[in-house]
Amino acid sequence: MYKFTSNVLFVIFFLFISLTVAAAGERRAPLVKNIEIGRLEGGDPDERDTVLSDILRTIQTKPGTRLDLPIWNDDIRRLARLSLYTVSARIVPIGPDAVKLVFDVRVRQILREIILEGVSWTEQEDLLSELPVAVGDAVRLDKPQLRHFRRVVQRHFAELGFLLCGAEVSTEEKGEGLALKISVRKGPHIINRWIEFVGRKFYSRYELLRLLTNRERTAASFLKFWEDQYFQRDALDDDLHRIRTKYLADGYLDARVVRESVRIDPASGDCRITIRIDEGPRYRIAGVAIQGNRAFTSEELEKLLKAQKGSYYDHEIVTGDIDRLKDFYYRHAYAESEVDLKRRSLKAGEVTLIFSITENLQITLDEIEIRGNTRTREKVIRRELSIYPDELYDSVEERRSRSRLYATGLFSRVRFIRKPGSAKDRRRLVIEVDEEKTTGQWAFGFAVSGSNGLSGTFSFQQRNFDPWDTPRSVKDFFLMRCFKGGGQSLSFNFSPGRRYDNFYLRWDNPHVFDSDFGLATALRVNEFRDRDYERFSTGIELDLRRRIVKDYTVGVRARLDEVFIRDVDIDAPDAAFDVEGRSIVSAMGPYFGVKKVERDRNRLNYGGYQMAVGYEFAGNALGGDVDFSRATMGAQTFTCLYRRGRDYKVVLSTRWRAGWIEANGSSDFVPIFERFFLGGHSSLRGFDFRRVGPKQYDEAIGGNFYTSASAEMTVPFLYEAAGNIMRLAFFTDAGNIAEDLNAFETNEWRLSAGVGLRLRFGAHPLLAPVISFDYAVPIFKERGDDRRSFSFVLLSQYF
Repeated sequence: MYKFTSNVLFVIFFLFISLTVAAAGERRAPLVKNIEIGRLEGGDPDERDTVLSDILRTIQTKPGTRLDLPIWNDDIRRLARLSLYTVSARIVPIGPDAVKLVFDVRVRQILREIILEGVSWTEQEDLLSELPVAVGDAVRLDKPQLRHFRRVVQRHFAELGFLLCGAEVSTEEKGEGLALKISVRKGPHIINRWIEFVGRKFYSRYELLRLLTNRERTAASFLKFWEDQYFQRDALDDDLHRIRTKYLADGYLDARVVRESVRIDPASGDCRITIRIDEGPRYRIAGVAIQGNRAFTSEELEKLLKAQKGSYYDHEIVTGDIDRLKDFYYRHAYAESEVDLKRRSLKAGEVTLIFSITENLQITLDEIEIRGNTRTREKVIRRELSIYPDELYDSVEERRSRSRLYATGLFSRVRFIRKPGSAKDRRRLVIEVDEEKTTGQWAFGFAVSGSNGLSGTFSFQQRNFDPWDTPRSVKDFFLMRCFKGGGQSLSFNFSPGRRYDNFYLRWDNPHVFDSDFGLATALRVNEFRDRDYERFSTGIELDLRRRIVKDYTVGVRARLDEVFIRDVDIDAPDAAFDVEGRSIVSAMGPYFGVKKVERDRNRLNYGGYQMAVGYEFAGNALGGDVDFSRATMGAQTFTCLYRRGRDYKVVLSTRWRAGWIEANGSSDFVPIFERFFLGGHSSLRGFDFRRVGPKQYDEAIGGNFYTSASAEMTVPFLYEAAGNIMRLAFFTDAGNIAEDLNAFETNEWRLSAGVGLRLRFGAHPLLAPVISFDYAVPIFKERGDDRRSFSFVLLSQYF
């Protein structure tokens, strides 16, 4: 009975408390009796009703409803977004259970004009884009806002080198609105006349100046018109940091670099910067130690290191050692291992390097999930991967897989994300891809070559071709909404010109029936007009290949060509008369290729190599009118010499090619249309197109053996943001060609060197040029070689 009574009393007490709280909550939500306008500034008194109507349409709280605080807070936020008014709200009690809402409103005025004084017409557009207001905006221009505008103007001109710039900002009436008046006194341009390094010993002054963003103006500065020579205050701290980093990289671990003084002449704008350097001793490596390693012995890991006891500390070598240790662990599936460097100095000028390794677990891959491929089939992505589920996770192969996905040209961004798996030592891999907006392209335009003259071009290419994805309408076809997703390639090109007419159609399936076999077919029609004869040919190709491992390919290529030599001039060489008329060429042969190229998101090759070796035999058992054997070989390397950020890369590329051909069977000579030729933009710059080598009657007749080599360094030009569309090139080409291998003379090499410009951009859909410009000077040449110093190729295309 006592227990029952206690429970009843508890329930009654709980109900009492609940009702009390509810009543209190009801009292905290008063009734909104009225909504009215309090102070109205900047507007006509007759506008009160209009302003009130605008506010009532904006808020959810209405007269006659309870004041709900969450809804009221949303109302305040909505009022803050009104463009024509600045609104502040007050809640005014008018009774024990009622309130009225009072809004104080300032009507913003329309900005009718922005008046700029002391600013040239070329600077006005940039300055107006910096201002947070524009003509036609509803604005509130009070004193704090005008002070903010003055700071914006001063900061804008300070970034252009006018550090002493002053500005006055005011308003004036303009019809029914306002005019904003900005008067600018730019003052002198602050120019870096002299930069002095006090305490410098190890580096030359020129080496240190090259590190600075602040450039010094000299008599030769006009040659570097793209560089800013004005004083950049914000960049000076970064300049000091770069100098200290360079000293640290060469072993000056105690180096101190500080700004001693910056003196500016307010009359002339001349600036003198003094930087004090305390180099300190240059450190040698007293010892190298490895700690934290359990899976591998220290002796095994020390073999990977290039930093040696007794040598000077070199940051580049030490950083390379860290990368080599990481790659070693990554190769053995320690994908989450870490390598940290600790420097311990017990004596001035000596440092002990300790590579501290955190191995973590050896990781096994659980599964691979692919996201973001809305058009590309998943199998197209998976076949580029060299890491697989239920295998040890190799992070080096992960990096190569990412590079291969970029190399397909189908994706603008690829991310590999590791997530927890089914066990502590297992990880799930998520691959996120952003597909290119278009993998197909039409191209209409023209090409101009210093060697081949003017020609037109019409082409189509789909890098992600799928023959089963048929269009639903004509519009789908021309907007590239069809025939894609299968990872195949279809290309078509027609290029009529002064010396060449070319037609080319090629289909390539790199994975037939999802296997490692690839199949390609091509149809070719071309006409070449030489000085003394014309060549017209049609042909088909069949290419069957197999990728034996990632990046390695073997294959067999067959072709059947019909060639006509016609309109032979009486002064033509004998080689043209020998094959005048119709000839059939039936050829086939194996080839082997390797492609290990690192390509970034801008499709710039910056690392790795590629090579190809092929052999071809024609005629004999294959039929046809000519019998010969041909062997070709080529290799190309890419090396990143310098890198800053993600996109700024200085790249060195080298290329070597060689070819041999010999008649056999019933043929006594190699026909002129199968021989090798040198000269021109694509083989030996500085020499005329196909005009290097054996000649008869001063006409080139080609050779049966040749070799050529090239080295080219490209550097981002003007500024970093343009580095991927404008690159400066420095190159040298070498080559030699002979009638046959026995006639090849090592003292007849041709050599040229030069500079060039690579432009690759497309701002306008119809006038987007791709330009390759080269100026080359022959250094070694032979009698009879035709020289051509200038060469260029310009292609205007629509994508």
